[in-house]
Amino acid sequence: MKKFIPYLICLVLFTVFCCGIYGPVFLYLSQENYFAFDSEAMAFVLREPLGTLYWISRFLMLPLQNQWIGGIYLAILLTLLTWFTDRTLRVSSKWYGIGALLPACILIWAVSRGYNLFMRSEPSKVVFYIYVFLLLTGILALVISLFFKKKISAEKSFKWPVGLLCPILILVLLNVGAWIYRQNLILSCDMQNKLLIADWDGMIEDALKAKNPDKSIAAFHAIALNQKGQLLEKMFEIDYDFPPTKLDDKDGLDESENFTAECNLFSCLPQPAYHYALCQQVVEGPRLRFLKMMIICSALQQEDALCSRYLAFLDKMPFQHEFVETWERRLENPQLTAEDPTMVRILQQVSFEDGFENDYARPCYIGFNLGVRRATPETLKASMAAALYCKDLDNVIFRAAYLKQIEALPTYVQEALVVASAKRPEILQQFPEISDMMKIRVSSFANEASPYLEQEDTSEVYEALYEKWGNSFLYYYYFGNRNRAVQDGFVTAVN
Repeated sequence: MKKFIPYLICLVLFTVFCCGIYGPVFLYLSQENYFAFDSEAMAFVLREPLGTLYWISRFLMLPLQNQWIGGIYLAILLTLLTWFTDRTLRVSSKWYGIGALLPACILIWAVSRGYNLFMRSEPSKVVFYIYVFLLLTGILALVISLFFKKKISAEKSFKWPVGLLCPILILVLLNVGAWIYRQNLILSCDMQNKLLIADWDGMIEDALKAKNPDKSIAAFHAIALNQKGQLLEKMFEIDYDFPPTKLDDKDGLDESENFTAECNLFSCLPQPAYHYALCQQVVEGPRLRFLKMMIICSALQQEDALCSRYLAFLDKMPFQHEFVETWERRLENPQLTAEDPTMVRILQQVSFEDGFENDYARPCYIGFNLGVRRATPETLKASMAAALYCKDLDNVIFRAAYLKQIEALPTYVQEALVVASAKRPEILQQFPEISDMMKIRVSSFANEASPYLEQEDTSEVYEALYEKWGNSFLYYYYFGNRNRAVQDGFVTAVN
């Protein structure tokens, strides 16, 4: 019995990683998967090199649709791979567990890939590699046991496996390193998983955990705040100086693929959301996340026949029948959609304008909110947030005149108006609700920030000002998100 202790230790360590630290990433991988037993439905995979093997590995990914089941499933596979490797190497009990170095290398590879683990990449590769090495080591272990039956040495008693110390150290460092170097990936995947169950508070908490949030975290944070009706009160609680995301250079791909469809949908732009999801389906083949997006968007646009076709396609995938039944009922009775709190909040931002997607600047969820002139109160709030994010003071002034008619102007908006009044003093007369305390606050910020206005080194500015002023439009306008980006050939004012 003692000889199994090293493998139980490995099982615990792999479970901690696969269920805990990297559990959200493996769970999200299931949303990038699509599997059906129908070979015609899987033609997009089968025509690729190693297509049949990837078809099988996508099937073997299905347990990942539950974080705990999927994590324990992966941990068992990795522990079994450890045992097979030990058997292949014919190690003595002193070195039991040294085979964990092989599965640890697979996990290190998965962590090193970052967003490339699933963005424009075969999502089942990590499972594929695990099973490939399981098969190879299993065959080797069997052959060796059959043809090399002589024992390595006669062992009088079980020896504590000192060889296990190295894999333990590597796995502990892997857990720590994954959280340090892949924190944004882990949190953004967790936020996407929580978006599926409408856990807006959990998404906001995740965003606040990030030390240096990337674009994905900022996007899902904004969606959650918008669903909670808190966008204009809390949008600057996180830092918008996004770190560079290392992605494989494919067709100028940037990180926006990770959130554009969702941002469009939750801005009540179902057609742009559908269009984006459809384009990704064409490029990458069916994926669960985009397929569900197309179903929701076609239903919101009352494209019942189209929606039914997508539902039939999705129903070919195991464990998706509940989602299919839910939307089939909603097609029969649209009132059910109108009673869904998430859909209600989305539909509250419906546009009153007749326009085309290309009428607005890109990305559409920003361009629409900057350009819209006739909309609901909820859309007005979202468009004000877009103007603040883009540092578009003219748009802020224009929208504030309407916003003050339905609610008191939020702090961020008042700060923006006082900043704009430096060049247009009449603004303070147009908005008499701006208090003297707000003017004093802006003056205090100006005094503290003036020594840093010309500095290029943002790290020094951050240390000096962020703790006190970070959660304000004042800091964001002068020091936040200063990296200008080029997207689709257009230079944007913010990244």
